Amino acid sequence: MDKTEMEIFMQQFQGNLTKSLKEELTLSLKQEVTQSLCTHITEQIAPLVGRVNKVEVTVSDHEKRISELEEKVMEEKSRNMDEKLSNDTEKRKRNLVVFNLEEENNEDYEKLERKIITVIKTNMKVNCNPQDIDYVSRLGKEMNNNRPVLIRFTTLKKKLEVLKNRNNLKNSKYNIDEDFSKELREKRKLLIPEMLRLRKENKRAVLRFDKIVVLGENQTQRQEDKTDLTQRQNYEQLMDTEDMEQDKKRKRYREFNFKPKKIPNPANSTGLQPAGTQMNQVMNQNEIITTGGASVTNTINKGTSD
Repeated sequence: MDKTEMEIFMQQFQGNLTKSLKEELTLSLKQEVTQSLCTHITEQIAPLVGRVNKVEVTVSDHEKRISELEEKVMEEKSRNMDEKLSNDTEKRKRNLVVFNLEEENNEDYEKLERKIITVIKTNMKVNCNPQDIDYVSRLGKEMNNNRPVLIRFTTLKKKLEVLKNRNNLKNSKYNIDEDFSKELREKRKLLIPEMLRLRKENKRAVLRFDKIVVLGENQTQRQEDKTDLTQRQNYEQLMDTEDMEQDKKRKRYREFNFKPKKIPNPANSTGLQPAGTQMNQVMNQNEIITTGGASVTNTINKGTSD
């Protein structure tokens, strides 16, 4: 190998060696940099992961708390509904409804009360005075016909005494009946088509509370059986409408007052915070006086309130 060839060989060898070393150094440097970056990122992320885990635990705790509060709210709603039904039933125990009582223009409470007492004493032969009546009221809006009258007696005993003597009204245009609850009205509504079908078959079918009774040939009608079906249906439709209006008012009232409050600092905790004190205040304020769901007009409470 001459000198020229040797120089060419050395130059090639040097170039290959430089290239190989450069590649090895580049690869090694990349690995070191990558490892360093991974270590640095891991060190930076580790605290964040810890904080995220803590937040997840906090969120889980709050979700559990919210779930428990929702269960308590549902229990409270259920208890309130039971109390409402119980109170409604208790109030209705002293109620009666009179049909076909003449309605005058500008009829005030005293006139209406006197009319009721006159019917009870004169037509029903039952001793009655203003102290026996908690209040009386026409039901519904003024119309061209005589609106039914709701009577609430001060004692259950007096109400039962009047009810016991309602057969004395059989020769009069008046009729007196129970003030049925919403649930009982719904049951009776479902029974009316069957009762009408039986009547078309010339059967003496009548409604008594939540049952259809078919009278025998020798059985006489009770006074409550003589209540005009249209009158009764109009009365029950009126009561249903009033019940729906009361339910809407309560719903709007609760939606306005039970808006949940967000916790102001989401970094410390998440979720919703119940307004417990506000709930108690609303419950105390939400005592709406009704006549078993019906609005009271021209009404003055007398005696003890329920």
